[in-house]
Amino acid sequence: MLVQLSANKDIFVPINFEPGLNVILADRTAEASKTDSRNARGKSSLLSAVNYCLGGNFPREFEVLADDNWEFRLTIILDGVTVAVSRNCASPRNRVSIDHLSGEVPAWLSLLEEGRLQVDTWKQVLGWKWFGLPDQVVDETARLSSRTLLTYLIRRSAPDDPTKIIAQQSARSSRVHTSYLMGLDWQVTNELAELKDEQQVYRAIDTATSSKFLSSAVGNEDDLLIERQEAILARDRVAQQTRDFVLLDDPDDLISQADRLTGEVNSLRNDVYMARQMIALHEKSLEESAQSASDETLTMLRAEMTSAFREEALARLDEVEAFHNRIYQNRVGYLGQELEELRGRLSDHERRLSVALNRRTNVLSQINAGGVLDELLALQRSHVELGTHVRDLDLQIDALRRWDRAREELNVTKGELRVLASETLKERQSVVDRFANRFDSLIRSLYGRGGALTLKVDDDGYKVTLKVPASASTGVSRMKLFSYDLTLLAETESRVHPKFLIHDSVVFDGVDTVQTQTALETVESLVTQPENSNFQYIVMLNSNEVPEALSRSEWFLNGVRRRILETEIGGAFGLLF
Repeated sequence: MLVQLSANKDIFVPINFEPGLNVILADRTAEASKTDSRNARGKSSLLSAVNYCLGGNFPREFEVLADDNWEFRLTIILDGVTVAVSRNCASPRNRVSIDHLSGEVPAWLSLLEEGRLQVDTWKQVLGWKWFGLPDQVVDETARLSSRTLLTYLIRRSAPDDPTKIIAQQSARSSRVHTSYLMGLDWQVTNELAELKDEQQVYRAIDTATSSKFLSSAVGNEDDLLIERQEAILARDRVAQQTRDFVLLDDPDDLISQADRLTGEVNSLRNDVYMARQMIALHEKSLEESAQSASDETLTMLRAEMTSAFREEALARLDEVEAFHNRIYQNRVGYLGQELEELRGRLSDHERRLSVALNRRTNVLSQINAGGVLDELLALQRSHVELGTHVRDLDLQIDALRRWDRAREELNVTKGELRVLASETLKERQSVVDRFANRFDSLIRSLYGRGGALTLKVDDDGYKVTLKVPASASTGVSRMKLFSYDLTLLAETESRVHPKFLIHDSVVFDGVDTVQTQTALETVESLVTQPENSNFQYIVMLNSNEVPEALSRSEWFLNGVRRRILETEIGGAFGLLF
């Protein structure tokens, strides 16, 4: 519920709101001249200020206010707690200031940083407390928005379809939010909309692939299966030709010679490799032996023992040193001999390998002298290419089959969701009947004949259809929207509806004064019922739209919260902009 709208400028007269009917009236005095007008009095801008404090976008018409550092303050009751939210027209616009005025301190106030909230966080709080939105659906990807729900309650425009907030609103958005307000499973509607989006992608791709530009590139399963079978037959035919390939006129048995020489070349390459590895190992061992022989241990030991031992002991040490030198000489000699043999063996292997390679080259040249070898290689390449083509066709066919399966699964899922939505609608039929009966009674009170609110399930989810018996004039269209909004106010559960409704004067544009009076009398009757003591209806009106009898009635006069005269300089804001 709204309590007060004020600003940080004295020229702005605060507006106090109360439960029940609240009228902002643009009026003319008896002394008004013909040039004085009720228009451009700031009524719609008041709604812009309210909307801005509730997390809406910055209104362009407030640019001049931003230059003068205007700040609006809206006092509201949020889940039984009275708070005031302030938002500056200048910088920073992405934050709101929150003051707790009365009631138990709510937990969400702990989110404040120096008394401020990010606007996005403030919108989440409104979603939690006014509309009962769970935490996981406050983000944009969830398709359910507290700001969109608020726009159904703060009507600044009057689209012909009351289930939309603007004419350009997508069917998905309008149906999701309408389903939520009517207590239906909005997620089913959202999922059906997502499936419809997927189906549109399939249709677009099907249309593209059926065009002359892409049809040959993508193909269809029947044509691909025929092409695959032909490719398999061609592959197998070439494979048989390769197996049966015989080199004619081979008196010198050149093929056998080439095979034997190839085996000899491979064997000699292995021998060359092993010889080189053995040479590397022997060279390393010889290097390590040289390092051992140069060890100075015995020399150091002799120097230390000269003064401590007798000549007999020193002679014994000479014998050990001589023995060590003999071992070294024997090892070096053995390793040197082995290295010479290995190097000789490597030289022989390399020579024989060179001879074998030359002989094989000559034989292959003789075989290929008539181009026969090229023919064999061409057959082998053709076999490989045909095999690759068959595998590519298999992948393409499998992709098409998976595509068809995915499309069928999509249709099955869509059908299951529609059945689920229909079952849910059947279970909630008594609730839907309440909405339908309320809408019928409102239209009947306005035009003497009933209206119809029907709800069915189609490919887009739950679809609400509104029909009225009167002609499709602007006034009738406006009253259809009025009746729909009032139906939501009266019948939507309070956990998902904060029980206030605001209509700009556009809702009554073109409406006959008789219907205007009946509509406002209906509002008064609804909001004064004891069980509806928390209902609040705020309307912006021009005095010429109010029938004279109504303008003199006590209950209407008691509901006027702000009378903006045409003689007031600057209207509701005290300045022109």
